[in-house]
Amino acid sequence: MLKTVVIYIHFLCPVMDTIPPFTQPINREDFKYISSPFGSRINPLTRKNQWHNGIDIAVKNLKTKVYCTAEGIIEELNYDKRKGAYITIKHIGGFKTKYFHLDNVFVRVGEKVSQGQIIAIVGNTGLSSAIHLHYEILFNDEPIDPLLFNRTK
Repeated sequence: MLKTVVIYIHFLCPVMDTIPPFTQPINREDFKYISSPFGSRINPLTRKNQWHNGIDIAVKNLKTKVYCTAEGIIEELNYDKRKGAYITIKHIGGFKTKYFHLDNVFVRVGEKVSQGQIIAIVGNTGLSSAIHLHYEILFNDEPIDPLLFNRTK
């Protein structure tokens, strides 16, 4: 399925305006490294092999701001034992982004958000081994490697 989605997004999409111009959720100055990539990985807490639907971004400090990566509407804002405080944003063309393990959140469900808007502060909430942001991009509810959209403003 992932291969099909990637082909559709990059080559067959008849209207390129339906692909949001994603940017990065963390400023370059605050970015440390990708602590866990998209795809199969060894879970750092359970030490078992599992599928990872997004990327984990290690940051330099706990006060790091999280930015909306494309214009959209806040679809979900909640707390989960595993995800911690999290946000889901619905974008054009069947895309969604998800942000997990947040500390402070500055948006509300139903709010329209702009690309580059501060939506939260990185945290260590939920099932987390360190301060980081878990970031996902979904197309028609199927996860896609966010690094395929590695664009900056």
